[in-house]
Amino acid sequence: MKHDNMFTRLLANSSGPPEDQNENGCWPWTSSVTAKGYGRLNVRAPGNKHVQKSPHRVMETEMRLSAARNATDDAAPLWGPLQDEVTVEELHPDDETLDHGCWNRGCINPDHWSVVTRVENTQEMNDRRRSA
Repeated sequence: MKHDNMFTRLLANSSGPPEDQNENGCWPWTSSVTAKGYGRLNVRAPGNKHVQKSPHRVMETEMRLSAARNATDDAAPLWGPLQDEVTVEELHPDDETLDHGCWNRGCINPDHWSVVTRVENTQEMNDRRRSA
């Protein structure tokens, strides 16, 4: 199935927002998942090859792109096609990650995660395990 943009593709493969979200407000990924419960999404990379990405990370990138577009063009749609001239600072792969505050690895609801350092994410995970 062809989608107008990445946001509609993400929503088509999840239970969200908000009409289909679960009782915790999560938008669970309903397509392919890893053995650890994280979603998997095939996307086209430069050179026309396909790579697997985590949908919650793709959603985070889409949100950054949307914010950059909206900051430069008031008429730009919130979730429009990618524009080459828009540059977005990505998460630093060695230090930054997304923490699922809902503790649902398959959730792609942007309200449920935040950008944290890997050290903070590990500490949060250990704190949750101790309190469980």
